[in-house]
Amino acid sequence: MQHRHRRPGVLGGPLYEVVMTGAAPDLRTPAGPPVVVVTDHWESTSEPGWMTRQVAGALACVADVHVVTADGAPPGTSTDSVFTVHRLDPSLLKCDLAEVVGQRPGALVLAGRRWDGLADLWNRCGANDGIPISVLALAAEWDDADPGPAAPLLDRAGSILVVTEDGRLALSDLPGGLGPVHVIDAPLAANPSARSEPDPLVGDAPYLVIHTDADEGAPDPAVELAQLVRTRFPERVVAVLHADACCVWRGGHVDRAEPVQRSSDIARLTAWARVTADLRPGRLFARRSLESLLYGTPIVVPSDSRARGHAERGSGGMWFANPAELTWCLEAMFDPPVREAFSSQGRAYAEAEFGSTDRFIERVLEACGLGASPVPTASRSSEGAESPVS
Repeated sequence: MQHRHRRPGVLGGPLYEVVMTGAAPDLRTPAGPPVVVVTDHWESTSEPGWMTRQVAGALACVADVHVVTADGAPPGTSTDSVFTVHRLDPSLLKCDLAEVVGQRPGALVLAGRRWDGLADLWNRCGANDGIPISVLALAAEWDDADPGPAAPLLDRAGSILVVTEDGRLALSDLPGGLGPVHVIDAPLAANPSARSEPDPLVGDAPYLVIHTDADEGAPDPAVELAQLVRTRFPERVVAVLHADACCVWRGGHVDRAEPVQRSSDIARLTAWARVTADLRPGRLFARRSLESLLYGTPIVVPSDSRARGHAERGSGGMWFANPAELTWCLEAMFDPPVREAFSSQGRAYAEAEFGSTDRFIERVLEACGLGASPVPTASRSSEGAESPVS
């Protein structure tokens, strides 16, 4: 198995300087009470974790942000970039947040719903103390009809933040009332350095990249679909990104390398590909598929995935419901005029909807009631309409 050559890579996101290096933008004025973000996990590898960190980074532009979590790490308080992180023992979730952070919070953001003490947090910090509460609805956790202990929060929260229009529609299917729902999108950007040189394992020949998110030898439907594609198109170079290996197929011969894990390596493979077949897109907002569109690489995705919304609304790709449709979609994408049309349309959509960090920050601050001044951008209401902010 070959070892991948590591190069200086693409940064992890447009809010990188806020959430990773601690650099603070000009609008940061943390003179008031802190904002507390309560989350079940504080990490940045999963889509929900990454999105929670981006929202916290936006809030850090105007306030000190304290993160409260019980993610299994040893209890204690530490500094993570611009954030103060309080890790609690699960048995202490019902403690007073003012005691945890050292002062009364100015606002509370609850990310996700997998907290046994959510309702208690609301009763102490919202209903009794008048602290504004916002809920970041991580849609992958809200796919069933029972919102569980978070039910009283949804209809009493001052605002509910969702990443995409599909996330808003998922919430609309839940029983009971809802607070105001704000679609905040996500801050994404394509780094030009991803196009500086191709990945040496694949080279600059036209190729298809397939994501399975499963081990190469696993009895998994995504692995079976990847095998179908490479045998159906033996004349094509096919890079299959498994969880445990990167397999590049050429005419029946395979070159294996270590799994592709760094975002910079994935970005480079995506940017040089002719098409991305994302067989298991992220359940929150399909970040990997969106980033493919930002690089001008069309996508082919399952019809029942979050990524379909991007392919459909952005006209940047196609979707399939069975293996036959998958091969038909890929064959269509191999036609240069078809591929170029999807490429330009998808890139335009991704840049317009997800390519502005400033707009993302403004939407988060507005949704949480922390906007300091009017902003000259459009904000989508819970009805999904575009309206100027005055």
